[in-house]
Parts: sequence; C-alpha cells; structure tokens
Amino acid sequence: MTVHDQTHHHSTRLCNGATAVKHAARVLRGILLLTASFLITSTSSVLSTPLSKATAPPNILTPFEAKYSIRSSAIPFEGKITRALRQNQNGEWEAHTHAKAFASSVEENSRFTLQDCDVKSQHFYYKRTVFGKKKFWSLHFDWPNKRVTYTLEKSDDQHPPLAIETASLADRLSEQFSVQCHVSRGEASFTLPAIHKDKVSIHHYQIVGEELLETPNGKLSTIKVIKQHENPERITTVWLAPSYRYLMVRLIQKDDDETLRVEIKQFPKNEL
Repeated sequence: MTVHDQTHHHSTRLCNGATAVKHAARVLRGILLLTASFLITSTSSVLSTPLSKATAPPNILTPFEAKYSIRSSAIPFEGKITRALRQNQNGEWEAHTHAKAFASSVEENSRFTLQDCDVKSQHFYYKRTVFGKKKFWSLHFDWPNKRVTYTLEKSDDQHPPLAIETASLADRLSEQFSVQCHVSRGEASFTLPAIHKDKVSIHHYQIVGEELLETPNGKLSTIKVIKQHENPERITTVWLAPSYRYLMVRLIQKDDDETLRVEIKQFPKNEL
C-alpha cells in the first residue's frame, strides 16, 4: 500500500467514524425521545387484571435506578442508558437519564410534581456531547402565570414564553409517570399533553394486549402499548411489566429501513 493509499484509507476511516458518531448522537436523541414516555416505575399497586378499568393508584413514587442497552440497525455498536428517580427536599421528584454510545452522550433531567395521573413539569434540562462538543437547552415552567420558556443555554437564546393552556403539561421525561398511571388503570387508549423545546403536542397511546417476555429476571408478563405517530411508516411498541410497577422491559421502533431496540439489562435493586 502506497503512502497515498494509506492516507486515503486513514481519511476514509476517520470520515466513516465521524459519520458513525454523528449518527450515534442522532440515535441517542431519538431513543431518549422515544423512551422518555415509557421507562416507568412507581410504588403504585399492581393490578391483578391489568387491562380492566381500575381506580387510580396512590400518588406515591419511589427512588430507583435501572439500566438498558440500546441498538440501532444503522450503527454497529451498542449503547447504554441509565435511568434514575429521586425526591428532593421540597417534595418534588427529579428524573435523570444518561445515554452513551461510542463518543457521544446525552443527559436529561426533569423536576416535576404528580397528582393523580397529571404531571406538572417544573424544569427540564438537556445536554448532548459529541467528541467533547456540547449543546444545552432547557424548559422553565411558570405555573402561577401559566407559561413555559424554552432557552438555548449556550447561546443564551431565550424564546418568547408559551402559554400553558392545559391543566397539566409534561416534558418528555416526566411524561413517563403519567403514562404509568393511565396504563395501571387499564385504559384502552389515552392522550397526554407534552412539550418538546417550544412545541406542545398531544401524544396518543393505545394498549393492544399482553405478552410473556424473557428478561434478565426471568419470564415476565407484560402489557404491550403502541405510541401512535403522525408518520404511518413509524411504529413504536413498548412492553411494560405490571409485576415491576409497569417498568419498561423492551421498546422497538421501526422507521422506514431503521429499527431501534431498547432492552432492560439491570432491574432496580430496590423492590418496586
């Protein structure tokens, strides 16, 4: 191999590596957007008949930490997700997610309150790192004045406040707990208001049945839920385990020729 060929080969490897890292970052963003509504756990009571109508579970959450693997058919390596929940001194709940794949990572933090099945987000923070280059943005919720502000942290670019027109409003991380509540009631379908950056959307969910899955903790009976999208080519399916307080154990999204897959690798050490 000539020096020119070696240089070209090295440049090609660097180019392919950079492309893979950029795609990994995109995959992480996509997976977090998907899993934020589904990685669910709380101390609500388990239903003996999950798909039947039931009373609302107690408004009590419990601290936890769970670990997941993430794979995309478009990248050749596996990523990891760690999810955690804790309660602060003010009685608010703080959810944290850290996802990593190769040289890219994404962190999300949400501070919120939960009353019945209604989530009121108080603050949401996002950080993405690719080869040391970071991007930040946040949402601040002002409930007394019914408005929310989206800010690009690094550039200090603060968008005009948006009016909150619903009784509750979740960010994409705190939305998970509202989903958990509705699923535990056995509702066949439901909608939730949620915000991402400066856009408020109504998310649609549908319970489609039950399925037995193999997990690191053995076989588990799960509830299969579909999140509906405007794009009919995109199909998102999630499996929740009632015996673990509706913890997500698997998520699969098919979008054109790409498939994203999330699998639980380590259940919370504390009993849910």
